[in-house]
Amino acid sequence: MQSLSDTSIQVVCDFDGTITQGNVMDFIASRFAACGLKYSQAWDRGEISTRDEFRLTFAEIDASLEEMTASLKDVAYDKTLPDLVKFCRERGYVFSVLSDGLRWYIEAVLAHAGVNDVYLYANEIRAVDGAFEFDYPWYSEETPRLAMCKPRVLRGLRKQGKVIVYIGDGPSDFAAVHYADMIYAKPALEAYCQEQRLACQPFDKLVDIITRWQWLDG
Repeated sequence: MQSLSDTSIQVVCDFDGTITQGNVMDFIASRFAACGLKYSQAWDRGEISTRDEFRLTFAEIDASLEEMTASLKDVAYDKTLPDLVKFCRERGYVFSVLSDGLRWYIEAVLAHAGVNDVYLYANEIRAVDGAFEFDYPWYSEETPRLAMCKPRVLRGLRKQGKVIVYIGDGPSDFAAVHYADMIYAKPALEAYCQEQRLACQPFDKLVDIITRWQWLDG
């Protein structure tokens, strides 16, 4: 794994909806949870937190982590991700994934995409005595609805003097982008940035970002 001290430029990328074409928790819930998308939809409405969604949804799943992992090969993701990761590595930039999701499924999808050895900030899941338990190493009351406090991570990078390039798509990124030096945004995040008068670059595929990198290389 590349050390975060290797370079001043940190490329920080959201996962669900940015690297993947949808939300992986929705994929898991629809395939394995007796409740289906009940708690995912409650999260979308702002009625529960991410931690509640994980706890309630996985309480209604009988499948093992191994069984669910096997299904993750069907998760749709941006096939141009390896191009962006390669671009960053060739220039000595650290590429990391910052997600309100679970490390377990993120690592599985990244491996399927052929992307390994990237730095990952995420929440943890483990199977214990037939049940699922969770750890939230980056949780903060600053963003109580999320299991991952993205601003906390980015502030830590800024204190180290890092230049932060942030790539995201939606609500879990809203608080984070205020700590970024450059923002690449899908439509929902782009609309938020416009409301907040934050400069950003829109993109569709991750490979599009490569052609808009002149602000760093110029």
